[in-house]
Amino acid sequence: MMMIEPPRRPPTARYRRVSQVLPALRADATLRRSLRLFRRLKKWTVTLWAARGGYSEDTARRELRALYELGLVVVLAGEAKTTRGAHHGGRTPDVWLLTDLGGHALNALYPKIPNVIRAPKIVLGQPVCAAGLWKYTTASAHARAQNAHDLDCVRLALHLGMYAKGTQWHIRPVVDFQTATGEGRIVLDFALLYEQQVWEPLQGPAGRAMQTTLLLLELEGSEELAHIQAKHARCFALGSTYYRPCVAERIEPLLLVVLAFPSAKTRQTVIQRHRRAYGGTMESRYRLGFIDLATILAAPPGTLPWEAIETVSHSEEWGKYLRASRRARR
Repeated sequence: MMMIEPPRRPPTARYRRVSQVLPALRADATLRRSLRLFRRLKKWTVTLWAARGGYSEDTARRELRALYELGLVVVLAGEAKTTRGAHHGGRTPDVWLLTDLGGHALNALYPKIPNVIRAPKIVLGQPVCAAGLWKYTTASAHARAQNAHDLDCVRLALHLGMYAKGTQWHIRPVVDFQTATGEGRIVLDFALLYEQQVWEPLQGPAGRAMQTTLLLLELEGSEELAHIQAKHARCFALGSTYYRPCVAERIEPLLLVVLAFPSAKTRQTVIQRHRRAYGGTMESRYRLGFIDLATILAAPPGTLPWEAIETVSHSEEWGKYLRASRRARR
């Protein structure tokens, strides 16, 4: 009589301690390099992984599968597109997520990294085995929007060459600043420090100086007013920390909001709320601009289309803010 073998447990059930996976990671440079890619951006698809490495999706799937077999990543099954509207066939791609064990392994392998790496908390329930791969089919309520934002961040990073050797971009950096009550911290999507030549009034009409700009590239994933106001409050505090009277001696932040909302109405609402929060600051300590994600992705790889950025005048927004405040007090 044939014995039926019980279903195999998922890797996350077999590997629970860092000491179980560290020998394999230390013996395999490819495995370590793959895991390190989850250090900043913790969600990938096979297609995006292949685009990063410049090889086939089969190779990308094997590299991700190697991490999966050690319990370092898990798989969230893609949604049926029919659930997102009529006449939409097929499924969205599976999402490969860093696990708690993967985060602990990264912290153990790279102890000099200043920030503790944490795994995203979006999967619910127990995984289901299909074709030899255990996949989660249930996620938290905010998972769809959060996954769309995080995967768009990966697309943006790949398009701008943030994984290229010698890049000046910083992915998910943490920047500290000073406030009136102590120290503050802002976690950015992407940041780039660059210099540009500007006119310096203190040096006369022909005066020129090199100004350092801190580009804060933020892919907006929320239309919540409180979230937007908190972001601008931190940017103002950051700009105040680096502010100097002389242009050439200060670092000026430029908050560039990247918009990826499918609805034109939502897009306009987000822009208006950003403008209102920007105008609510009495003094200009940073600049603000908008650009669509589709515009960036349509530009040549590795380039940011500066000419397409919609800039905002702080003096105009400050005037609108004052007029609205007066009307509210009447």
